Amino acid sequence: MSRTKKPLPFARYARVSRVGGRSGEGYISIPEQDRKMKALAKTEGVPLTEELFKDEDRSGANLDRPEFQRALGLIRDGKLGGIAVAKLDRFSRDTEDFLTTLREIEQLGGRLLCGDGAVSLQNGTDTFIATVRVAAAALERDQRREDLKKSVRNALDRGVHLAAPYGYRKRDGRGSPLEPEPDEAAVVVEMFELRAAGWTWPKIASKLNADGHRPRPYRRWVEVDGVKTEEWRQARWTPKGVRQMVMNEVYLGVAFNGEHRTPGAHDPIVGAELFAAARRAKGVKPQGP
Repeated sequence: MSRTKKPLPFARYARVSRVGGRSGEGYISIPEQDRKMKALAKTEGVPLTEELFKDEDRSGANLDRPEFQRALGLIRDGKLGGIAVAKLDRFSRDTEDFLTTLREIEQLGGRLLCGDGAVSLQNGTDTFIATVRVAAAALERDQRREDLKKSVRNALDRGVHLAAPYGYRKRDGRGSPLEPEPDEAAVVVEMFELRAAGWTWPKIASKLNADGHRPRPYRRWVEVDGVKTEEWRQARWTPKGVRQMVMNEVYLGVAFNGEHRTPGAHDPIVGAELFAAARRAKGVKPQGP
């Protein structure tokens, strides 16, 4: 008497491009994706893995995703029956990657389960529909990226910097131009003056730390009991950090993003002469014994 072969489980795979407090149309959190996958598996009558495969802060524009690749490896090893996702674009937003990967999964006897509609490459019609759907997801990605670039350019043209770097604060809150923050601006001027005088980057960083000056605390997302939470940490000045600031045109009053620049967007903290002197200065190496 032969035994019925137990069906292989499907990987519960979830992905978000960015974690940091995102919300709004088109964003599906990890728990919400998981809920949709469990409902889908119940409808399809297939088992799911107890483990949730999740990639956070990972784009669907490529396959460079650790948990996604791990799930594919288990399918290749014959340990999984496929991958379940809440939406097709959680699997991929690139047409070529999508078709190549799904074709491999199906050749291995696996399936892709999508919460927003069945998808496969089993015949010409199915392949056409799948291609159109993933192409639409890729187009949406490109449009969002272009819309973001336009928004950034428009903001810079209005003199609005995306964030307030060290030395500055928003004049009237979010969406307003920058203005110098007196205490931090004084530290910025000191950096430029020390560098113009020939101080090395490590020496400048050491002096600032010794004098009690600190960069702004920074936020880190950490996982505690499977839940992403934020915590704030206090940094110290580093040679690299000091160098990046001295080379930053924002302290000349320039707002920029990529190649897009808007001179005179806000009040400068350092003058053009000091800025040029600091940038062309060479650190004096300590004299040997």
